[in-house]
Amino acid sequence: MSYPSTDKPKITVSFGFLLGIYWIIPICLLAMLADRFWFEQFLTRILPSSPQNYFIFQILFGTPHIIASTIILTTNKGYLKAYRKRIMVFTILVLLFFGIGSFYLSYDAFLAIIGTATILHVINQQVGIGRGICRVGSWVYDAWGISLVLSGSVLYYMIFSSSGVLLVSRASLEIAFWILTGIAALFAIANILKCRTWRGRVYLLANTLMVVQGGVLYAEGYAFLAILGPRLVHDLTAFTFYVAHDVNRHGATPRNWLYKLASKFKLGIFWVCPAFAVLLTYLIGEYADPLAELVADRFLGYHLPYAISFLIVGYLGLLHYFSEAFTWRSESPYRQHIFLK
Repeated sequence: MSYPSTDKPKITVSFGFLLGIYWIIPICLLAMLADRFWFEQFLTRILPSSPQNYFIFQILFGTPHIIASTIILTTNKGYLKAYRKRIMVFTILVLLFFGIGSFYLSYDAFLAIIGTATILHVINQQVGIGRGICRVGSWVYDAWGISLVLSGSVLYYMIFSSSGVLLVSRASLEIAFWILTGIAALFAIANILKCRTWRGRVYLLANTLMVVQGGVLYAEGYAFLAILGPRLVHDLTAFTFYVAHDVNRHGATPRNWLYKLASKFKLGIFWVCPAFAVLLTYLIGEYADPLAELVADRFLGYHLPYAISFLIVGYLGLLHYFSEAFTWRSESPYRQHIFLK
C-alpha cells in the first residue's frame, strides 16, 4: 500500500500489494513438501484433522475479518441506514434457517453448509477484485469465476463434511472437483491470452493455482493447509480494504464514536478496526457460551442444543457473505473511500 502526499490522510491500495499476498499459497506447498521429505510428517500429526476442528480454525482466523466488516457496517450510520431493510429481511431468513435447521440438520451438516458458503464468498471476493486488475470483461472471465467457485465448493464440502453426511461418494466428489478445476484452468488460459497486463495474468494464474493446490494438499492428507492458504489470502485482502477505508474516511476527521474515541490515543486510525475485531472475537469465544448457558439453564430451565458462539459466528458470517455482495460494489458509499493503483 502506498500513501499519497496530500493534506487529507489517504491510503491507495496497490494491485502489486494484493498480488504479494498470494505468496502464502506456495509457502503452504513448500510446508507440505518439507514435512514429507525432511520432517517425517510431523505436521500431519499436529495439525487439526476433523471438520469440527476446521471450524474452530475458521473462528480463530476468519471471524476477526467478519467482525471487522460488521463494525464498518454498523458503526457508520449512513451505511446502516442505506442497507438496514436488506439486513432485516436477511436476519429473519437466517433465524428461520437456524431455527428450523436445528431440528433437521446435524452439526456436521451445518459445518458443511457454512464451509461451502465460505468458499463461495472467498472466491467471489478474489474474482471481483480481479476484474479491476485483469480488465477482461467477457463471458470467459465470468465462466472462469463460476468454475472456480464450483470446484472450490466441492473441495470445501469434502473437507467440512464427515463421510456420514456426504450426498454422493467421496470418489465421485473428487472426480467432480478435478473436472471442474480442469475447466477453470482452461478458462484461465483463455483469459490470460486476452489479458494485456502482466499483473492481470499473474492474478488469473495465482487464483487458479490456489484452488488446484487446495486439491493437491487435500489429496495428500494436508486438508488444514488446503484451508489455510485461501483463508489467509482472503482475510489479508479484506483487511487491506478495511484499513484503507477507515483511514480515508476517518483519518482526517473521525465520523463516529468508535474512531472519535480511538483518536484520543493519538495512534492513528489504521489499527482500530482490526484490534476491535480481534477483541470481540476473543470475547465471543471466551464468554458467550458460559454466559448463555448460565442464562438458559439457571434462569430459563432450557438446554441450548448448540453453542451460542457457533450461532453468533454463523449469523455474522452469513451476514458478512450477504452484505459484502453489494456494499463494496463500484457505486456503493464504501467505494468513495477506496483508491486503487
